[in-house]
Amino acid sequence: MIKIKSKWIKIVLLVLVVAAAAAAKPFYDGYSEYRKNAVPVLEYHSVGGSDEWPAEVIIKTEAFEKQLQYLHNNGYRMLSMEQMIDGFKNGKDMGKAVVLTFDDGYMDNYTNVFPLLKKYNANASFFIVQSKIGKPNYMGHNEITELIRAGNDLASHTINHNILTDIDPKYFAWELSSSKFFLKKEFDMYYVHLLSYPNGKYDEKVIAAAQKYGYNYAVTGKNGAVDKNWVENHPMEIGRVIIKGDMMESEFESKLERSYLLGYLKSVVFGSLFFY
Repeated sequence: MIKIKSKWIKIVLLVLVVAAAAAAKPFYDGYSEYRKNAVPVLEYHSVGGSDEWPAEVIIKTEAFEKQLQYLHNNGYRMLSMEQMIDGFKNGKDMGKAVVLTFDDGYMDNYTNVFPLLKKYNANASFFIVQSKIGKPNYMGHNEITELIRAGNDLASHTINHNILTDIDPKYFAWELSSSKFFLKKEFDMYYVHLLSYPNGKYDEKVIAAAQKYGYNYAVTGKNGAVDKNWVENHPMEIGRVIIKGDMMESEFESKLERSYLLGYLKSVVFGSLFFY
C-alpha cells in the first residue's frame, strides 16, 4: 500500500479549494448581475375568501397586507405584467420590482385586494375565468372594469379553467380563442394577450395553440424570477412564485429570495431543459 505524505494531501486540498473558488466567482458575478434586473412574479388566488377553501388558493387579507408591507418597506415596486413587459422592452431599470398576479377572478380580488393595491401604490394582473364572470364569489363586469380603469391588467385564464394538457386539442379554440374574444367584447375592446395556464399545466402543443390564437405571453406555476432575456426568449413560460395561504412571513421572504437563484439557474445553467 502506497503511503501519501500529509504535505501532498494538503497541496491537493489547496488546489481543489482554489479551483472551486475560481469556478464559483464567475457564477457569483453572473448571479449578482442577473439579480439587478430580474423580477419575481408572484401568484395569488383568493385573498380573504372562505376558510373552507383549500390553502393553495386562499390567503388571509391580513397576511396579504403584511406581504405588501414587506415589499413596500424594502423598496420594491409592485407592478402588473404589462408594466414589467413594457419596462423590459424599453430598457428601463427593473431592479427592486415584483409583479403581482391573481388567478380565477374571485370577488375578494375587488373587495380585499383592490383597496390594498391603491394603498400601496401597486398594480396587478388579473387572470379571469371568463365563464365565471358575475357568478357567486366571482367578480362581475363592474368590478373588473374598475380594476382596468385603475391601470391593472385584464388577462385570460381560459373559458372554463379546463386543464389544457388533459383536453382534446380540438377544444383549444374554445378555451383560448373564445376567451380572448368574449373578454375583448365585454370590456370595451380590451386587447387581451396575457394567459395563465389552468393549474400551471402546459406542453408544446398548448404553447403552439396559445400563440396561434393571439397570446403573446403566458405565466406558469414554476418558480423562478425572470429577466429581459427570459421574457424575450421564453414569453410563453414566465415562471411565478406561488404564494400559499399557510405560508409564514419568513417563508414568504425566503421564497422571494430563492426565486432569484432559481431564475438564474433556469436561464443560464439549465435553460429550457428545466421545464419539460
